[in-house]
Amino acid sequence: MKGPKPKRKIPNFGEKLVREEGSGILSWAIAGLAMLLRDIDETGDIVLSEQQLGIVDSLLAESDSLRLFLQEKVELAEDWDLSVSDIIERYAAYCPEKGWMPLPITEVQRSLEGLMLQAFHVSKSHCIKREGHSVRGFFGVRFKPDEP
Repeated sequence: MKGPKPKRKIPNFGEKLVREEGSGILSWAIAGLAMLLRDIDETGDIVLSEQQLGIVDSLLAESDSLRLFLQEKVELAEDWDLSVSDIIERYAAYCPEKGWMPLPITEVQRSLEGLMLQAFHVSKSHCIKREGHSVRGFFGVRFKPDEP
């Protein structure tokens, strides 16, 4: 739970909390333990709420965000190409839409070639043309057209 920050810090708050609310905190913890043990006894596992499951799924997806981005936003397309910069810029915009922190650029650059080879069977080239210059990128892929 998140709430507003207190206007004034309470000195020795931990000690005060234990002194004034210690028995209630202990009772709350014991009740939680009883619920946990009941879950394990009934299902063999910890039962998570839909909200908790969503948080876990989001954290797992965030850790594999580049792969998920490529699966969702890139497709094979003859006579098309994407530069590494094109992909990184679009990925950097995609992550906040999902509520994720993008991977560090060095990690994206290091992982991209392997993921593109794995997902689309294309290897990195140094011959992608952008504004009259050769840049690094991938032939035979494009961004999927945006859905209406």
